[in-house]
Amino acid sequence: MLTPRLRLVSLDLAGYAALRAGREEFARYVGARLDPDWPTFGEHLGYFEDAIRADPTLAGWATWVAVERGDDLVIGEGGYKGAPDAEGAVEIGYAIVAMPRRRRGCCVVSALRAPRSSRRKACGWSDGN
Repeated sequence: MLTPRLRLVSLDLAGYAALRAGREEFARYVGARLDPDWPTFGEHLGYFEDAIRADPTLAGWATWVAVERGDDLVIGEGGYKGAPDAEGAVEIGYAIVAMPRRRRGCCVVSALRAPRSSRRKACGWSDGN
């Protein structure tokens, strides 16, 4: 998925395997350098990887890695906390490396909102993000 500022890469099982293999392997997988402060979501890896392993159709509804296009630099990740519910709603979550979070976070959320087929979206954040 492309925006004017970002390239978002959906992680499938191969992407999670590349991430587990190390930073160098993951950088090759996404075709970009990794910000020194990335990844920011390590504790969620197992959950989403297990969910996709159980139901491969969830791959596009899990983690998307955000690559800043001008620098080819991985600056964060975002995604959905699962497929749309019975009412067509999804929740978007994201984590961005330290600076400048506000601009980058808005770009990630905007990109995730645009193409998906859910009817309603919600976005949560923490005070530190």
